[in-house]
Amino acid sequence: MFMQADCAIYSLSVREEQFYKLKSCIQEIAARKERYHYNLLGIFGVMLNMPIKRKNAFFCSQFVASILKQGDLIRPEKDLSLIQPHELPFLADFQLVYEGRVKDYSHKIMRERVPIPQ
Repeated sequence: MFMQADCAIYSLSVREEQFYKLKSCIQEIAARKERYHYNLLGIFGVMLNMPIKRKNAFFCSQFVASILKQGDLIRPEKDLSLIQPHELPFLADFQLVYEGRVKDYSHKIMRERVPIPQ
């Protein structure tokens, strides 16, 4: 089912220190992954336009926005717990890399041997 989903993949140029700050934030969360949860209540907050903040809980676009903010890459005008996926590309100078089905992108990577950053 996931492979049939539509997706959009963006790139963003960052300075080296920003990259390492982003990487550090993500690694810190990954190292303590048992403390983090999905913010399902936050999704309802988005629908009602009411921020619902929970400690160590994110929904997808909230997580991305939080990491980008910690890396000093964005300064959103609204609460991170209200940011929706379609708003993320407008928060910084993102460049669209691909739009389409996940399965087609995975085939493209294999075909072109696109390097994936470590």
